[in-house]
Amino acid sequence: MVSDVPDAKNMVEWSQIICLLGSRRFVSFAVRLNSVLDRILGDHKGLKPVTIFLPPSLELEVYPSPLLEKIVRFHIMPQRYTTRELESMPARTLLRTLLQDQCL
Repeated sequence: MVSDVPDAKNMVEWSQIICLLGSRRFVSFAVRLNSVLDRILGDHKGLKPVTIFLPPSLELEVYPSPLLEKIVRFHIMPQRYTTRELESMPARTLLRTLLQDQCL
């Protein structure tokens, strides 16, 4: 599933994330994440703690491939946030995403 990832532990964690997303009715996002994961990990070496915001009803199959990768990167923060941390942030707080120069 994930190739050229030097850290086997990293590969297992991403595999689990993709499986969990698929089992929670986010199959479309899980499939797209899996399809671009090698490029994301290539661009962000050592990417481990992440927060993924999942759009509730985004049908990713209808978008062209280059846009799909941007959508996936836009929904991943390169930092882990707990629910409590997110709830305590002021309204309109911008969070850095994996999409260069874009915040959510």
